[in-house]
Amino acid sequence: MASLGWSANVSCDTGPVALSTFTASNTASGCYQIDKTFSDFTVTSQSSSGGVTQSASTIAITGSSDFTSLATPWNVTTTFTPASAGNFTASAAGSNTGGTFTMLVDSAETFMTSPTFPSTLPSNLYITTVAFSATANTSSGGAGSGSEIFCVGSSACTGGLTGNQIDLKFSFTNSNVITYTCTVASASAGATCGAASSASPITVTFNSLIQTLNMTNQYNVKDTTASAALTNFSFVFGEEQATPEPSALILLGTGLMGIFALRYFPQIRNRFQMSFTSSMVGSVIASQATAETSEGIAQGRRQSALATAWSSFRKPRESSSE
Repeated sequence: MASLGWSANVSCDTGPVALSTFTASNTASGCYQIDKTFSDFTVTSQSSSGGVTQSASTIAITGSSDFTSLATPWNVTTTFTPASAGNFTASAAGSNTGGTFTMLVDSAETFMTSPTFPSTLPSNLYITTVAFSATANTSSGGAGSGSEIFCVGSSACTGGLTGNQIDLKFSFTNSNVITYTCTVASASAGATCGAASSASPITVTFNSLIQTLNMTNQYNVKDTTASAALTNFSFVFGEEQATPEPSALILLGTGLMGIFALRYFPQIRNRFQMSFTSSMVGSVIASQATAETSEGIAQGRRQSALATAWSSFRKPRESSSE
């Protein structure tokens, strides 16, 4: 598949498809699976001491899903494997094979279209969860690790006390048994780990409905005294179609019915306009009456004050004349 020209995007489930098939650092170049698109791939090698140099030609992607209908939440899975046998292996004593690759994951056709996209508005489909897993092949003397750093949106993730990144990790040492950990940088990440550490893959649940993830994936295997290899690592994205609350649907339906009536029934529109005009005139008259009443009260108070003052002025004079 690596030799295919990039005249059109392809379905992930036609894989394994080498990442070299896609145009590097291009948001519109990638593969699709149901509503999900994977694009904007970059690969950097971190191999050393005789390890296999990593590139877009050594990593392949395969997609699958359990989608049946929009009414039932579904999962989209992407699995990354060696594009050729031995690409994820450290077989020389002291060697390290590893790399980092990045991608954008989207469920709303923000960056590229998907022919398999369900017949619904893109804004209705959301990512609800993410899980990260791996399969290793080693024995005593081999080790490996990997991490998935991701965040909501297409911008670069940030760490630290106020960062928005989520970090899923796996590791194995001297056996194929893998341990998983999960860390959320802060509340800004908008997600919750299913567990801090576990012998099983950990699921991250988002606190709100999201559509785009920026993902950075790192993997490494090391031969200390024995060969070590990664068979694959996978990401499972929980999906659902969000539906409005019943009250929102009622309000929306009522509003649409009102607009339809005003548009297609002139007598209703005229009656509405007359009612609106009468209401506005009534409001103006009421406001004017209120203003006049207020002015009348103020004038009465001024007259009362003048009468009181005149009375006070006359009393001393009347007393003196007596």
